[in-house]
Amino acid sequence: MNSIKTYIGLGSNQGDSIENIKNATNYIFSIFHKNNCRTSKLYSTTPVHATGPNFTNSVMEIYLTDSPTNLLDKLQKIENKFGRTRPYKNAPRTLDIDILLYSNRIIQDNDNLIIPHPRMHERLFVLKPLQDLEPNIELPIYGNINNLIKKLQNQEVDVIE
Repeated sequence: MNSIKTYIGLGSNQGDSIENIKNATNYIFSIFHKNNCRTSKLYSTTPVHATGPNFTNSVMEIYLTDSPTNLLDKLQKIENKFGRTRPYKNAPRTLDIDILLYSNRIIQDNDNLIIPHPRMHERLFVLKPLQDLEPNIELPIYGNINNLIKKLQNQEVDVIE
């Protein structure tokens, strides 16, 4: 199977969220081989449809041969390894990892796996880090990233590093 360019979003707003994202990124590098991965800058963002302190967010580009279902399983295990609990919808979290894009494919396996991510076009905390990696990407279903970002200027997203 050929390698598939995949984008995942990482977020954290519990504990040391910057360290959580850095440690999770390094762990993902070790699983998917660092030379097959790139990562965006880190961003501080206010919660969108969630509660709690600000989030630290980033996006990773990964080349892999896993199916989207297998990738989802691996990412959920990583979340659990980093202390993720799900006491209620949109609860604060030590680590949240979402599959954003799997090449340019549209996948709706079930309610747990919808690609492209069904709310990514509404979230500047996803689009800005993704733009770091692909400045002019065309998102399946949603369109050009630059046009989407222009619509979301009311959301607060600040570069950390």
